[in-house]
Amino acid sequence: MNHPIIGIKNILYILRKYLKLIIILSLIGGIVGGLIFVGAYMGKRMGTSNYIITSSLAINAKNVNGKYPGDAMSPDKNDFDLEAEMVDAVSFICKSKALLEKVVSKMSNTNISVQHIQNALSLEQYKETQIITLKIIWSNPKQGEEILNNILELLPEKIVESLNVGSVSVISAPDISKIESVVSARFVPLVFLLGLGLGVIYAFLNLVFRPTLIDVRDVKYLFAKEFAGDIPLDLEYGEVETTHNLLTTNGISNEFREHTAAIASVVENSLKESGDNKIFVTSTSAQEGKTCAAACVAKELSKLGRKVLIIDMNTKSPSIGGLVLDRINNTNTINAVANGSVDIRDAIVNVGDNLYILPGLLTSEKVLVRDELIDTINNVSADYDITIFDTSPMDAVVDVLRIKDIVKKCLFVVGFDYCSVSQIQNALINLEKVGVDVTGIVVNGVKPKERKTSYFLDRKALQIDKKVLGKKRKPKKRRKK
Repeated sequence: MNHPIIGIKNILYILRKYLKLIIILSLIGGIVGGLIFVGAYMGKRMGTSNYIITSSLAINAKNVNGKYPGDAMSPDKNDFDLEAEMVDAVSFICKSKALLEKVVSKMSNTNISVQHIQNALSLEQYKETQIITLKIIWSNPKQGEEILNNILELLPEKIVESLNVGSVSVISAPDISKIESVVSARFVPLVFLLGLGLGVIYAFLNLVFRPTLIDVRDVKYLFAKEFAGDIPLDLEYGEVETTHNLLTTNGISNEFREHTAAIASVVENSLKESGDNKIFVTSTSAQEGKTCAAACVAKELSKLGRKVLIIDMNTKSPSIGGLVLDRINNTNTINAVANGSVDIRDAIVNVGDNLYILPGLLTSEKVLVRDELIDTINNVSADYDITIFDTSPMDAVVDVLRIKDIVKKCLFVVGFDYCSVSQIQNALINLEKVGVDVTGIVVNGVKPKERKTSYFLDRKALQIDKKVLGKKRKPKKRRKK
C-alpha cells in the first residue's frame, strides 16, 4: 500500500469540494470589512474623530533661587544625572490627582473628570534624558490644548512644593494633530482576501492530512487490491430503491445498472475460480453504501439466473430488511434463527424469482455467532448458488472478524471521498491479518463530475475503430495570399 500523491486533479477537486465554504468565509470577510469601514466613515462624518495634542518639557535641578545644587550657576554631570532621575517623580506629579484637580478648576469647562484626563494623558522619557514628551488624546482639540497648557503652567510650582527642588522649562508648546483612521476602502478587499485565504488553507489541510479516495484509478496503487468496479451516485436510486422495495426498477439509470451488473460479474467469476459460493460485504465505516452494494450485486446475480441468498449479519445496524419491509416480520429474521425459535429455511424470505433474504432485526438481544449458527448457515448455503453476507463495517471489527469463520472471501466497499486513505488501509490490513481474501474493492457514490475517472468509461473510450486509427492525417492546405 502506498501513500496518496497530491496532483493537480486532487487540488482542483478539493477546491470544488470546499467551494461553498471558501465563498462563505470570503463573503463574511468582505461584510465584516465593509461594516468596519462604514463605521469608521460614519464616525468621521459625525465628528467623533480624536486628536492628539503633544508637548515637551525639560527638567532642571535649579532651586527657587535659580541655582544648581551647591549654589553653582551652571550644571555639571551630577546635575544632569539628577535631572534624569527626577523624570519618574515629575511624571507621577503630572498625572497626580492634586495637580489635575487644579488643572480642571482652571478649565473653561469644569465638567471634565480627573480620571478621564489620567486615562488620556501619557508621558514618555526621551532616551534616558531629562526630556519628557506629553501626549493627550482628546476629541475636542482646543480643550485638549487647554489641558496641556494648564499642566505646563501649574507643574513648576507643584514640583517645588513636592520635591523642594527642580523646575521645568517648556521645549515645545502644545501641537494639535488629527488621528487619521487606519480603516480605508482598501481594508474591505484585504479582509475579503483573508477569508478567502482561510477557506483555501482549510481545504489544503484536509487534502494533506486527511486525503480520501477521489479517483477510482488510484485503488490498486493505494490499497494493493483489485478494482471490482464503481457505483455512480444515483439520487433516484437512493430515494426509491433503498427505502421501498429491493425489486423496484423505477428511477434507476441505465448507467447504474451497467455498473452494478459489471460488479456482479466480477463477484461471480471470483467465486467460480475459488470454488466457493459465499462472500461477505463490508466497509471501513457506516454510511459508505455497503448494504446498497450488497443488494445491487445480489439482484444482478439473480437476473443472471443464479439462486442468490442475502443474509443480514450486520448486528449493529441491520438494514437489508428495510429494503423489503412489506415481506418480513419478527419471526423470519436471523435473530429468531440464532435463538433457536425458528428453522432457518422457514425464516428465509423469497423476494424475487431467484432472490432470497434472511433479514436481521435490531433488538436488545445481540445476535451471537455461535458454532451452531455457523453450521446452520453453512448447511443452508449449499441450497443456493451464491450467498452474500451483509456485515457490520470494520469499525465494529469484532463482529466482522467473527464472520470469517463462515466465509473467507470479501467484497470491500469504499465510499467515494468519505473515509481517509489511512483508515481504509488499516481496515484492509486487519482483514489480511485474519486470513480474509479481499476479492476486490467497489467504490460507491462516484459523483457525476468524476465519471471521467471510471474504468468502465475509460474502456468504452478505448474502443476506437481500427480503420480510423489506421488512417493518416492529411496535411492542411495553406491558403494562398
